[in-house]
Amino acid sequence: MLSLPSPSEVAFLPHDSSVGELYRLNIAFIAVTSAIIALRLIVRIFVVKHVSADDFLMVAAGLFATAFSAMAIVGIRYGLGRHIWDLPQDIQFIKRTKKVIQTLWICQVMYVTALMLVKTSIVVSYLRVFPTTLFRRTMYALSVGIICVWICSILVTIFQCHPVQGAWDFTLPRDCLPIVKFYYFTTAFSIFTDFLLCTLPLPVFWRLKLPPRQKYIVSLLFAIGLFATVASALRISVLKNVDSLDVTMGSVSTMKWSVVEVGTGIICACIPCLKPLFRKFLLDKTLSNNSGARSAAKGPLTPRPTTAGEEGHELTKPSLGGWAPASAWSRPEDTRTKTGPMVTTKNFI
Repeated sequence: MLSLPSPSEVAFLPHDSSVGELYRLNIAFIAVTSAIIALRLIVRIFVVKHVSADDFLMVAAGLFATAFSAMAIVGIRYGLGRHIWDLPQDIQFIKRTKKVIQTLWICQVMYVTALMLVKTSIVVSYLRVFPTTLFRRTMYALSVGIICVWICSILVTIFQCHPVQGAWDFTLPRDCLPIVKFYYFTTAFSIFTDFLLCTLPLPVFWRLKLPPRQKYIVSLLFAIGLFATVASALRISVLKNVDSLDVTMGSVSTMKWSVVEVGTGIICACIPCLKPLFRKFLLDKTLSNNSGARSAAKGPLTPRPTTAGEEGHELTKPSLGGWAPASAWSRPEDTRTKTGPMVTTKNFI
């Protein structure tokens, strides 16, 4: 049973609220992640004209991330974000408390699933870009570990108490696992995998024959991805609050960093896919500004033909872009597809 402080003790307890912060954070990440995934699909469908498995995985990750944030907002209705002693002490008090815990229970399932899908999407994209044997084996091993930890997280979350209802019903006789210790393990594993996903591709990428400027830009994008690792580290620092008897407020800090971790992962994974969109706008603007000088060029600017074998990750393509003088691609030797192991990065952005 929940043991609430006496009225005399309540006067000396904190009475702050995180309701507004929870609303703003979750709504903001729902909007941003939905927009960036939509832009990714627009690029893949209308610009690149090819949708891959990693795109579907990222869409699924976005749906679970949205469900996670939506459930957090639902929890606010029952008292999430307020101290338990500040909730109305009426006949519905126990029912509302159970609803909050059930919401947190569902949020945990949504969180670990969204995080798994984001990481798996990144791994699938890497497998297309970097076909070296050692790197692929490392990615396969990493993906197996990610999926295994996800399965364990789902099972432990669902069956953390016996009976299952004991996770949210304090009136039942129950036997529960020390769930916070397991959260420490999963969060530490998340930090480890985030770090590997951001650093392992760099040595392989720097061996590509690309302009140094492009290599620096891509390295910066990988470094930005490390922010998800920072969010995981901050999440692990507040996990101890999950065990608090103040159940409606104790999990708020952990939930906030979970939202940031998943949302940041989605954003960082989608940003490189938007390069063709920006390149198209920049090229269109350049073409319109220089239409008068077109006759002075070697030939008219026309779309450079591409084949399925030439389609690759935009980060590993030359910076020539999708437009070139006709004379630049009309020669047979210029239209051959390169077959080097680091150039034929097919069907990936």
